[in-house]
Amino acid sequence: MLEQELGNWKDFIDRMLNA
Repeated sequence: MLEQELGNWKDFIDRMLNA
């Protein structure tokens, strides 16, 4: 479940950086 949370955060951060 922690790995899924990290993946979710990575996706969120990746979107913010590419915004």
